[in-house]
Amino acid sequence: MNLESANLILRTSSVAVGSDKNTDRTIVTWRNINMKVILGTLYNKYKRFKICFTSYGNANTSAIANVSDRILNVNMRGFNWTNRAYDGTTSSNDNSVIMGAATFVTLNGFSLNFTGEIGWMFEKPPSDNVDLTIFINRVSDGTIPAGINYGESVFCFSIYGIEE
Repeated sequence: MNLESANLILRTSSVAVGSDKNTDRTIVTWRNINMKVILGTLYNKYKRFKICFTSYGNANTSAIANVSDRILNVNMRGFNWTNRAYDGTTSSNDNSVIMGAATFVTLNGFSLNFTGEIGWMFEKPPSDNVDLTIFINRVSDGTIPAGINYGESVFCFSIYGIEE
């Protein structure tokens, strides 16, 4: 079993509101993430990697009344996934994957997350830099909540090299 790993931490506060982050903070894109730097020696050692969502933190400061807006999928796109997910609503493979779930309680500033070491595999990117997008959508219907400011968040991942 491979125990070598790298860590990726993405903070929504590092992205300006505008083209790369909406005002509700439900869709955020980090541009030009240098995977060679993040993966270090793993980058040249492996062709495939497994990324696991390990932790989530949120600075939500407002109560969220609707329960459907409090139970959310955390999705990621930007890698060339080797085990893409089938989307029953579009009847096709999706270029995004569900990394985990986040549950907000009605009290201000408190969220819980349910993650696991399920992980998703991706191919080594064709170039060193990738753009990664994280978006949250409702578990109940798959739509992205509108009009709710979820506050700034931090998403933490572990990345492992996959032996051939």
